[in-house]
Amino acid sequence: MNRTIALAVVLVLGTVVTAVMGCREARLKERLAAAEQNVAALADSTRYERNRAGELEAVRRTLAADKNGLQVLNAELHAELVKERGKVKTITRTVVVVERDTVEAPGVTIGFTDSVAAATFAFHEEHPGGSRHLEGETRIWPDSSSTKLTRDELSLVLVGGTRERDGLREMFVRTSFPGVDLYLEGAEIKFTRSACRNKPWGIGPSVAFGYSPEESQWRYLIGVGLTRSIIRW
Repeated sequence: MNRTIALAVVLVLGTVVTAVMGCREARLKERLAAAEQNVAALADSTRYERNRAGELEAVRRTLAADKNGLQVLNAELHAELVKERGKVKTITRTVVVVERDTVEAPGVTIGFTDSVAAATFAFHEEHPGGSRHLEGETRIWPDSSSTKLTRDELSLVLVGGTRERDGLREMFVRTSFPGVDLYLEGAEIKFTRSACRNKPWGIGPSVAFGYSPEESQWRYLIGVGLTRSIIRW
């Protein structure tokens, strides 16, 4: 009987040790993957590639960190993150710069006297990637001039997302509107979630020593137990 109990104790302890070592190995792999992702992201910058359709898109690898880690890796993204409610899984920051060559806006003279000349102008452009509308009025005096914009509207269609490629995560944004430069920053919050998280409740094999009322004696108890952790370290 004592040999059976001892063997059962050894088996249970072996199961526990194996589970603990497996959890530690899983956590180590998660941390190594996050470190590899962050090294690649910090060394990366916004670059342009063509997708399967031949469209040009901006691409950059994303960071992988929890909220505290992001504060160290990218303070600007962290500042944006703390503004949000709920569990944010991904946060991105895109700077859009629109730079166009000189465009001609047809004008219409609306007034002309010895002291002032006035004209209106309008420029309208429609594109699958967006639109641009400029309207205004210019007045010219002998010693000065003034231009007033009555309409200044720019609409852009941006398509973006995140993906995994070559074992690393990256974000991409594209637009077909001409003259647009994109600068990207992004992070995935809580990049990995371990299956070995410390949980208050657990179930598994257990060995205990207690009193059996049916046998009116103290004995070892072996079986499956449901546990609740009160103090963890």
